Amino acid sequence: MTREELKAHIEEVYGVTAEHPWKDDMTDEVFRRRDSGKWFGLIMQIPRRYLGLGEGEMTVLNVKCEPFMAAGLVRDDGIYPAYHMNKTHWITLDLSAAGDEKIKVLVDVSYSLVAPKRRRSPAAGGDL
Repeated sequence: MTREELKAHIEEVYGVTAEHPWKDDMTDEVFRRRDSGKWFGLIMQIPRRYLGLGEGEMTVLNVKCEPFMAAGLVRDDGIYPAYHMNKTHWITLDLSAAGDEKIKVLVDVSYSLVAPKRRRSPAAGGDL
């Protein structure tokens, strides 16, 4: 999947466009939920050596993931412990190697994980 294909997919499915949070770096792009304001994706261009993969550059996507899922997923092609994020709750996907359908599913998981939490009513003792 290319960066542009991923951005188009996220905009179409979630109605979210990329943000550039660092003014001195216009290549890194963040996707955040509108309702919670939390990030569910981060696209970066990084040196392959950052993931122990040799020379050159690569385009990656960091997504949030349940720890039990992350432990198994990092064994798959194109999926690594998160670069520059919490390695328990985030994974890094190589956009050229992880597979389009897997990327889409993991973006959806990440989007769900950063949804606003439902508050419990103390008087009712349950969910609102």
